Amino acid sequence: MKRSSARGFLYVETLGCPERVAGLRNRKKTRALPRHMTEQEVECLILATPDLRHRAAFITAYAAGLRVSETVTVKVGDIKSDRKRLHVPSGKGGAESLAPWPDGVIDYLRGYWKNIWPHPASWLFYGASPDKPLSVAALHHAFKAAREKVGINPRHSFHTFRHSTATHVLERGADMEVIRDALGHRSADTTRGYLSGSGKQQTRPKKYKKDV
Repeated sequence: MKRSSARGFLYVETLGCPERVAGLRNRKKTRALPRHMTEQEVECLILATPDLRHRAAFITAYAAGLRVSETVTVKVGDIKSDRKRLHVPSGKGGAESLAPWPDGVIDYLRGYWKNIWPHPASWLFYGASPDKPLSVAALHHAFKAAREKVGINPRHSFHTFRHSTATHVLERGADMEVIRDALGHRSADTTRGYLSGSGKQQTRPKKYKKDV
């Protein structure tokens, strides 16, 4: 039972004081707009990350709009280079999706694979050993260290990469429905929040910009 409904029941049914709830209305909780970084802040944050695995994970999360839990579970086989897509098998609620995959990120990850040793066999971003994925805690710690190093808003978290992806591609003219599909939003209302955050009004569909 909602708080306002419970209050009405208390005064009307239990205490017999209907006048106490006259004119009472249910109030909807105001939803905060998604917080995002500027493109320059994203670039500075990535460049301030010295560890190859952390940097590659940051780039991947930003390029595909991934949650941190999705980022650490990316496997080498999830990269569909021929289709320019990233298979995301463990989205929110266990839903699968295929995220658009910019050419530049594919090239970067090829370089990452060549330069890191041992080479990733299963997990793209491994932890203490190649057979274990990088931990969520490790990425949060790396993000915090880079954030403090470059001096950006301390309220930004790893999840801000996801909000930044949606906001930036929207500002470049992407269609809201395409963004919704790419991010795996179940509700269109979630995606519409980025319209308010960017200050833009959706007019007509445009192609998804791949150079994020």
